[in-house]
Amino acid sequence: MFYEPYGQMCFHLKSKRLFARKPTQIAPLGIRIAENLSSIGFSHKNSTLRTVPSVPPWLLHRPCFSYDMYAFDKNSVSAKVLQNHFAESKNCFGKHVEIYTDGSKIGESVACAVICGNQIKRMRLPDKSSVYTAELSAIRMALELIYLLKENCFVIYSDFFSSLQAIQSFDIINITVFSILKLYTQLTDMGKHVSLCWILSHVGVKGNEMADNAAKDGIRSVITQSKVHGTAPRQINCFQSNQYLAKTNRIHHYAVVKKQSSLG
Repeated sequence: MFYEPYGQMCFHLKSKRLFARKPTQIAPLGIRIAENLSSIGFSHKNSTLRTVPSVPPWLLHRPCFSYDMYAFDKNSVSAKVLQNHFAESKNCFGKHVEIYTDGSKIGESVACAVICGNQIKRMRLPDKSSVYTAELSAIRMALELIYLLKENCFVIYSDFFSSLQAIQSFDIINITVFSILKLYTQLTDMGKHVSLCWILSHVGVKGNEMADNAAKDGIRSVITQSKVHGTAPRQINCFQSNQYLAKTNRIHHYAVVKKQSSLG
């Protein structure tokens, strides 16, 4: 009769008991750390959903940028000189349609605006949004407007350096930057030429001042209506080609529903 060595027999017995056990079910990470997150005051509404870009970055086109006015310091150069330099720099764009964008924040209220000729467009952003987000949203609004216009050459003027840098650096992790690059690529494929130009703020450039006032008016109109009616308004002045809907969950979110489904 063959006898199995004691050590080997013990190993087989342990192996049988190990594989006989049912697999342990581990709760999702969110449930396991919920108590810890609650203890530090973290709320799910403060988190941002990250998604994989639907278009590979190498298929996106890089916009054209101009920083002609970056060499000037408005604290040491008169506004008149800066206005004259801006007028000269505009000649580089020939007959391009001029579009001015700006974002503004008053307290926790945030809005952005776009000026194109005699068109003034505004959009209210979720409360507590940053000016950085507002400026990027304004540029995206400008591109959405360009999509609807028949002209082919445009220049977008923005006074927020960081927003242009984010677009130029291809920060596709930022969902607004990615949507800007995606829309810019679509416009380029349509044969439209769009340049982005940085300008100094509050030096008397008419279009820039109008965009700044329009963004602030978008906030003031909401605040005024809130005081009169006791609640935040459901919508504000916006693109006629779009519909902005408000969701109420302690703060008011405004989302755009595009008529052109091809915009993605």
